[in-house]
Amino acid sequence: MTSTIDLTNIANQTYTLEVPGDDQNITFIITQSWNAQAHYWVIGIYGNDGNPIVIGVPLLCGHDLLEQYQYLNIGSLYVVNTGDPTIEAPDDTNIGQNFKLLWVLQ
Repeated sequence: MTSTIDLTNIANQTYTLEVPGDDQNITFIITQSWNAQAHYWVIGIYGNDGNPIVIGVPLLCGHDLLEQYQYLNIGSLYVVNTGDPTIEAPDDTNIGQNFKLLWVLQ
C-alpha cells in the first residue's frame, strides 16, 4: 500500500499522518524542518504516543529513506519530484510545489 504525502515549505512543522496498513491505519507524528546551514529538509518520525521512531532523516531524492531501518517494519519512504524535472533536490522554496513523499508499506 502506498500513501502520497503533500509537502509544504513551512520551516518547522509537525503533522499527523495516517498510513493505510493491512488490518488498520497506522498513525505517525511527523516533524519536518529546514536545515538552513546544510540546505536540506529533515524529518522525524514518531509513534502515535509521541515516542521517537526515527529522527534526523534528510529528505534526499533517489533512494529509500528508511532502508537502513527495515527492521522497524514501517515501510519505505521516497522523495519524488512530481514537478519540474530539472530540479534535483527540494529546497526551502520548491518542496511544496515540486516534491512529494511516497510511503510504501509492504
